[in-house]
Amino acid sequence: RKILFAFRRGRPTNVALKTLAKITAAPDFDVHVDLHRGRGEFVLYAADLTENYVAFNKGDITDPATLGG
Repeated sequence: RKILFAFRRGRPTNVALKTLAKITAAPDFDVHVDLHRGRGEFVLYAADLTENYVAFNKGDITDPATLGG
């Protein structure tokens, strides 16, 4: 995969916001963060909290029939 930097040395790069938005709209993408503290890695799992997802899952927790999915 091609690596694009949104920031370098604490300052924004010239990568267009539209380009970054396209990358982050993908189902998965990598984020690299250099804290200058040596090597390490972790995996972050995130949830879909878009308006459509939240609307689909609205309901009364005491009445499972009203819950989405």
